Amino acid sequence: MSDGIKGLISDINEAGVKPVADEVGKAMEQAAQSVIQGAGSNQTKVANSPAGQNPQKQAEDQAGLIEARRKIAFWKNLADEQAKLRAQQKAKEEERLKAEEKKKEIKQFARIKKQESLNTAVRNAQTKTEIKKGVGG
Repeated sequence: MSDGIKGLISDINEAGVKPVADEVGKAMEQAAQSVIQGAGSNQTKVANSPAGQNPQKQAEDQAGLIEARRKIAFWKNLADEQAKLRAQQKAKEEERLKAEEKKKEIKQFARIKKQESLNTAVRNAQTKTEIKKGVGG
């Protein structure tokens, strides 16, 4: 009998839990949709309500929007200028590094040339033979 009751309970559990979970999911989805739709309808309700028709309130809202747009534009321009400045500084730094590298190459080339000329002079001195004039030679 206990197997029969356990089986019956598990059947009831599966039959009861699954629809409840589906209903909870549907309820959450409906709540989210109503919040999204409610936000859009609230704006239209405020505009159509008597408080929304208040010219002073509209002027304050308009001034707030203008101020917000001004601040956004200011920060955007500031960020753009900073990016430009950073790019210019990076270009200058790269140019400076290239110039340093070129100077190093020139110094190294000059050092090699000098070393070669010294080696050539030493070799010439070593290979030079004296011509002796005189008897026997």
